[in-house]
Amino acid sequence: MASLAISSPCPAAISATERAAADALTRARLALRGSDKAAAKSLFEKVFTDYPDTRQAPAALLSYAYLVVADDKVAAKPLFEKVFTSYPDAAEAPKALLSHASLILAGNKPLAEEEFRAVATRYPDSPEAPRGWLRVAYLRLEAREPDAAMYFKLVADQYPGSVAAQEALFRLGRLSIRDKDYDKAETTLKEAEAVPGSDWTKSQALVHLGETHIFRFLAKKEQIDLDKAREILLHIEDKYPKESRSIMQGRVDIARLYSFEGYAAGVHDLAQARQILLDGLPKWPDTYFRMEAHTLIGLSYHQQGDNQAAVDYFEKVVKDFPESNWNSMLLSAIGDLNKRMGRTAKAIDAYNRCIQFDPDTDWAQSSRKTGDTTAALRAITERVPAATPAERAEKCLSLLKEEMANPSRSVMGTGGGPIDTGYVQNVIIGSFIHSSAPNVSEQECLEVRDWANSALKREEDKNVRDRLTLVLGHTGDKSVVPQLVEILQNHPEGFMRFEAAMALYATNDPSSVPALKRALNSDTYARVRTGGCLEAPLSGEQMVYSPVRAAAARALTRLGVTVPKGAELVDAKYVVPRLEPLLYSQDRPVQEITFLAAIGGTDAEAAINRFISAKRTQNPSSDMPEFAHEVLARAKALRAQTSAAAPAK
Repeated sequence: MASLAISSPCPAAISATERAAADALTRARLALRGSDKAAAKSLFEKVFTDYPDTRQAPAALLSYAYLVVADDKVAAKPLFEKVFTSYPDAAEAPKALLSHASLILAGNKPLAEEEFRAVATRYPDSPEAPRGWLRVAYLRLEAREPDAAMYFKLVADQYPGSVAAQEALFRLGRLSIRDKDYDKAETTLKEAEAVPGSDWTKSQALVHLGETHIFRFLAKKEQIDLDKAREILLHIEDKYPKESRSIMQGRVDIARLYSFEGYAAGVHDLAQARQILLDGLPKWPDTYFRMEAHTLIGLSYHQQGDNQAAVDYFEKVVKDFPESNWNSMLLSAIGDLNKRMGRTAKAIDAYNRCIQFDPDTDWAQSSRKTGDTTAALRAITERVPAATPAERAEKCLSLLKEEMANPSRSVMGTGGGPIDTGYVQNVIIGSFIHSSAPNVSEQECLEVRDWANSALKREEDKNVRDRLTLVLGHTGDKSVVPQLVEILQNHPEGFMRFEAAMALYATNDPSSVPALKRALNSDTYARVRTGGCLEAPLSGEQMVYSPVRAAAARALTRLGVTVPKGAELVDAKYVVPRLEPLLYSQDRPVQEITFLAAIGGTDAEAAINRFISAKRTQNPSSDMPEFAHEVLARAKALRAQTSAAAPAK
């Protein structure tokens, strides 16, 4: 009997180990259920440390990793890795591999994709396999690889009826919309909505199904598609009453069609668009699309010619939602609308509020420039009353000719001076079409384009014709791209090259890429940006930039060309020749001196020193030389302090 006991396995001992591990694992889960995470972590750790060879060890290790990752993602990575390397055949292995791939995704996309793929190929029968293929598909889609659709289709075909298949079908439908294959999109999105799964994905499938009918209606002008779009998008709440975001998204889609997109197709009903949104907002007031809905309502008043109602509505929205990131655009629009109504003071106030709300947005940049212009050129802006596009364009042409014949005297602006004839002409050219406002319809651009083509036939002066060509470019007319490129490359005036680059942005023509790249790398037309604060740039931020380079960068980015950060910045020496004459434009050029001192650099300092010498010779009793000397010394000292405090690179 003794020999039998020695040679036989010990099932009682093995069973005791398994029981101890199972007991510790159960107690860990109970502690976690009771929200005692510290006790749970300790017990999970005990299981995989004291009983590493038991069936409970990988489950405990994975649970422990899930608790760690909530506080320390770096520490969690090796824990997940240990699960799928030490226990590759355990049910927890694909879960751990999926989690590990997700953690390394931000820092190493190729390795993450490899691990997502491994989840599906090593564990094809696991619940995680379709999720692995989905993550591969999303990464391929993000990289704009043509095989992304193949991976989504693989999920839909190999895992039919699953939540993953529902998501894959939804994405395939969206890809078909992108490719303008509306019949395929319709079929696929209907399949996605029919598969059991998330109501959110189902409701989104309906939204995009409705959008598919809108796109097909705009392409084919068949009433049946418009009717189907309305039927789907305005009744999402009937099937998915809890999916408020999708519900309001559908209403916004229809309202946008009636407000803007359907104009050329003969669908333009502003009152109906507004009512669709007003009916929805009280029921679903807190959705992602509420601000777009409010914006469309305000714009509908403007499109009907009631600019005051639009301003009143936008002001109410800004007041009701003071933290919304849409407010930059709305405040800029309030400024533009007040400017159209000749209310200069209110326009300037709105532009200033836009800048104060967030000085770094594109709307703030536009408001800064337009606010400067409105203040400095009040006489001009008040002479351009609200009118039809063609009437306004004709008045702008008269103003432009007047400015060309009698150029404005250069003065210092608060947001990036000087304001000179180039600046004024930029403003007037920009006024042919209110392209910086969110309220320009395609029809308005087309009317201005027709007017500009007509004006070109009667105008003989080349300088005027060049400016009309710029206007045509701003309407998106690709036929003038060669002329725009010629202006960008060879015109002696920087403000004209800037307008050409901006017009090329509107045309979005790939043939302009070489010229835009040359402008990005070599143009030296310079301005200064301060945000209206002359002390801020002394913190080390570079102030001098090329508007031409900035416009070229914007156009190239739209064309899909990668532009390095800061490509618009240029050496301060390029702006000094434009600013130095302003030192002699008045008796006490306080702002001009401060501006040049803030810019810094040997050229700016030399310009100030020349002013000091000239002023002492012309008027020995003037205090301006001493003031200039003090400002220059203070600016240099502040820059030195900033440089010393900056971390070493």
